[in-house]
Amino acid sequence: MAAMAQTPPQTPPKPAPLNAPRPAPKPAPQVVPPLAPQTAAVAAAPRLVLLTSRFRSPLNSATLMQRLAAYYDEQVGRNLALAMPEVAPNRRFEIWHDMWIEFEPLAEGTGITLKRPTAADSTRIAKGWMLEFAGRLEAPLPLEFQETVPLHMVEGEFWGARHDAELALAATTPMQSLPSWEHAGVLVSSSPLVLIAIAPAGQHGVHHVTVTAESAALARQIWSTLQRTSSRPGLYAAWSEQAELEAELKANARSQNDTLAVTSSSAVYIPQIDPGRTEQKLREDPEMRNRMVAAQGQYSVKYRLDPRYPKSSLVWLELTSYNKADGKFAAERLLGEANLPAPKPAAATAGPLTVRIKLPALSPGAYRVKLQGDGGSGSAVRIDERTYWFDGKVFEEM
Repeated sequence: MAAMAQTPPQTPPKPAPLNAPRPAPKPAPQVVPPLAPQTAAVAAAPRLVLLTSRFRSPLNSATLMQRLAAYYDEQVGRNLALAMPEVAPNRRFEIWHDMWIEFEPLAEGTGITLKRPTAADSTRIAKGWMLEFAGRLEAPLPLEFQETVPLHMVEGEFWGARHDAELALAATTPMQSLPSWEHAGVLVSSSPLVLIAIAPAGQHGVHHVTVTAESAALARQIWSTLQRTSSRPGLYAAWSEQAELEAELKANARSQNDTLAVTSSSAVYIPQIDPGRTEQKLREDPEMRNRMVAAQGQYSVKYRLDPRYPKSSLVWLELTSYNKADGKFAAERLLGEANLPAPKPAAATAGPLTVRIKLPALSPGAYRVKLQGDGGSGSAVRIDERTYWFDGKVFEEM
């Protein structure tokens, strides 16, 4: 079992290696004071409309799909199933431009309808995207455009990720969750038209969510459902402190180089700036050396405890020989476990807590984190669990 330590936020000191004998019981972990998420704001509805264009392509359905597959492979290097997944029969959602596309087989060719939420200052750009799409399908030009219905938008910060939003809305507003390289998560509905875009918001476990719907009431209802879910017990984020410190160091080195280049640009002679040398000088700083040593093997998780269980624990597992295509793996290997402090009453708007655990250096691969409560008689009750893919820098939830 791995040695475990927890400290306040910022620059935590770190404990000793994992392979030592089982240590003596540790004191209760220190908890990072959470930050409350921002409240949502309803955007001005009249400024957001549904831009629509209808046209007929002389191509049949099979030829259309072949053309579009070649188009997305050429433009964004993605196959058709990822770039334009099917969300309903004869309906697809285009991830690249956030556009609904409806196909209607005709006796000669195919009827196509494009729909996209558009603000007043981006209408021209959206029309250009639609024109390019139609041109690839041999549609008669110019296209006719209509601003059919006003749309309503609610946006704010949400403790959770795509999986949390999907589960929250499953019972009230069923949405289809789509993989996206443009967002941290995309959920859509074609009837009624709803688009939920999820993007990182800075803090670990916090995402900026934008809900766009046909009515203000529906947009608010979806947002309220997400907010209620964001206070549930569970896991919210995982990260490597060493990887984040490395990223911070490299960013500081780049920033110093850029500053030096700007201040020397007016000189007659501009010296060659070696980014590696700047980075090395930062590494040699005593404070940075201490931080690097302290961050080795330290991994952090944001979580909320279930008040029903006075005792809870966090378990890290490696999924050996993991196959990303089908989610299968050979076995679970225990890496470490941390006992968590008893839950305390907290404000409804309080954010999750943070626990730090010492683990062996993790290689790129799949890992599972479990949050479990003590059900009595030594039995563990599952509160939440997440599976992450670690690329050596970032944990991406799967």
